[in-house]
Amino acid sequence: MKLEEAWFRKEGFHSNPFSIKPAAFHDEVVGYKVEPIINKIEEGAVMFVEAPFGSGKTTLLKRIIRHFKGEEKLVYYSHTHSEKIDIEKLLKGASLFGKVFGKLPSGTIFLIDEASEAAPDDFSEVLKYVESGNLKSVVFFGTKYNRSRFPDGLKNLLNGNVMRLSS
Repeated sequence: MKLEEAWFRKEGFHSNPFSIKPAAFHDEVVGYKVEPIINKIEEGAVMFVEAPFGSGKTTLLKRIIRHFKGEEKLVYYSHTHSEKIDIEKLLKGASLFGKVFGKLPSGTIFLIDEASEAAPDDFSEVLKYVESGNLKSVVFFGTKYNRSRFPDGLKNLLNGNVMRLSS
């Protein structure tokens, strides 16, 4: 179906008025305090932000990215596919030095959206890069913390750092 044929276009709308997807550049967070998450990231914590679909996780992510942009090495990954997360490739792309010389940066912030869908091997890889110092802080965003299959080492690093947001 072509975009011109979409029901909302036929009704005179430019985009779907019922979409729960956040606007492309909108990062104004309403109803949540972003500072506690930012403080935890600056401290080098590993944490999980749990919230239902449509509750503002992506907007919160955008706000965090904007806060650290240019000041810290940051990698954002949306786990919307069933493919394995290639953390090494993501880290090499996080800095000019990594792109040119193939070296992995240290002290990188890693934000992973839809983390509830990640495989146990992905979480083990995250743990490996945290322990090596390549990842300074990791924030998992997902709908269900209980569904995430973290290895024991990552559970220990999480240490109860689970923030639950409601819609």
